[in-house]
Amino acid sequence: MAAEWELEEFLTENLERGRRLLADSEEHRGCTDLQRFVSYLDSTIQLHRIFLHGNRERRAGLALRQKEQGLVVLLRCMLLGLPQPVQLSILDAQCYNAAVEASFEVKGSGSPHSALLATLGLAAAVCAFSKGDAAQLRHVLATTTDIVAGWRSHTQQEAAHLESHQRAAGFGTDVTAAEVEQLAVLLLQCAASSLRDLSRQVHPPRHQEASIYCQAAVAASRRLLALCPSLAACQRFCLGGLLLDSPAEAVAAFRAAMQAAGPTNALLCGATARLHLAPLLLHGAEGPVVRPAELQQLASDADRFFKLCKPWLVKAAMQFYSKTLNEFNRTLAELAARYPGAALVPAIGRLVAGGPPPELLPKPKALPRCAQCNVACLQSRRCSACKQAVYCGRQCQLEHWKRGGHKQRCAALAAAAAAAPAGGGGGGGGGRSA
Repeated sequence: MAAEWELEEFLTENLERGRRLLADSEEHRGCTDLQRFVSYLDSTIQLHRIFLHGNRERRAGLALRQKEQGLVVLLRCMLLGLPQPVQLSILDAQCYNAAVEASFEVKGSGSPHSALLATLGLAAAVCAFSKGDAAQLRHVLATTTDIVAGWRSHTQQEAAHLESHQRAAGFGTDVTAAEVEQLAVLLLQCAASSLRDLSRQVHPPRHQEASIYCQAAVAASRRLLALCPSLAACQRFCLGGLLLDSPAEAVAAFRAAMQAAGPTNALLCGATARLHLAPLLLHGAEGPVVRPAELQQLASDADRFFKLCKPWLVKAAMQFYSKTLNEFNRTLAELAARYPGAALVPAIGRLVAGGPPPELLPKPKALPRCAQCNVACLQSRRCSACKQAVYCGRQCQLEHWKRGGHKQRCAALAAAAAAAPAGGGGGGGGGRSA
């Protein structure tokens, strides 16, 4: 019998560490960001175990009930993952393919709940794995818009059928009818905001198209605030990012996110809101002068909250935030040197409503993917010799070295480095140590 899907080192460590923090750390107790992250990891484990063997090959011959259960767990993953300020997906590519195929098979079963489950399952798979595919995102936006627009007329009844079916089938994880509505709006928001970003990235940028997608994402955020008050900190933060072309509204949204984060101990939401608010103020979002003391307090609080998130936050995200804070603090130090002791100093530039959205913060890079298994790495290690191959854990690193071809490729890279005029150093180890 094939072994169950084995967790890589990074996944196991993050899951256990998160649970310990919630149980033992006074500073992390009740942290909604961390609770959601731990639950997300749990659901991801369950999802892979349904669709994949231990060697990450797809399970063959799954019954319709198992495929339905897999899609329900995928919906649970997205309910937990999409609201996070740092969105991530650790879905294996084979799991994504299995979920897409399961969606089409479930849709063809003809049950009262099947069309809704299949539509949401396909949309969830796209938002988890294919946010750079404009055609797929437009399809997700259209289908989720239909679900949300028709909620009272027919979708609510279909969601109730789906909820009843899960309970009758005895699924270990279920999604309630109310959560179905919440998820549909989250997926709509994800598709719209991703399409907005893609419209701005083309040359020349399609600003009018981006504005339409942005309006859809903003409307989704506001609907989520009404549907799910527990997501207030996350959605206020999201609104701030969507409203950057209206600086005053963005500032108000980030301040509201900070306020909402306090009662729920949403450390990550509070930190990211401060990190985005401070540069807006520095660049004149509230007027031609700024208060250095307020900016320093925002940066200091953000740094303190990020350090509390460090034990469980994705390593790449933590590095990005640390670098951004360091750069902002250098700017504050330059202002202090230029205007020693001043309570008010001139803002750097002036943001105005209707102008292009400011790029005050660099975009975080996507999580690196393991060279062996292609899973996005929450924590990663590199080959010590070539410094290029990235792995999710020691097991994949050894497998790639022995049977994945990296031994030969690494030798070629080392030879090229040795022949270069200014060698960068090999490091040794043949890819077998971090």
